[in-house]
Amino acid sequence: MLKKHSNTWNPLNHLSVLLKILILVSLPFSAFTFLAVKNYYEKVDLLNISKRDLMMTKNLARPAAELVHELQKERGMSAGFLGSKGQSFA
Repeated sequence: MLKKHSNTWNPLNHLSVLLKILILVSLPFSAFTFLAVKNYYEKVDLLNISKRDLMMTKNLARPAAELVHELQKERGMSAGFLGSKGQSFA
């Protein structure tokens, strides 16, 4: 047998259709917004880490280049010495 009237009070029965739709849409929208903001801050953290690593690499590049240059000069002097059979650069 079907009941036509219920004695229990349902708060959703008193809301307009527009308000019900807004409630249904706001839940996924809130979750999406939370995840988007969380993702944004994770990307900002990753960018800051990348900037720090880039600065460290930049600070090491010049001394490494100077070391390579000195080694190349030494190699050139050694090649000249060996090519002259010990007569030059002595």
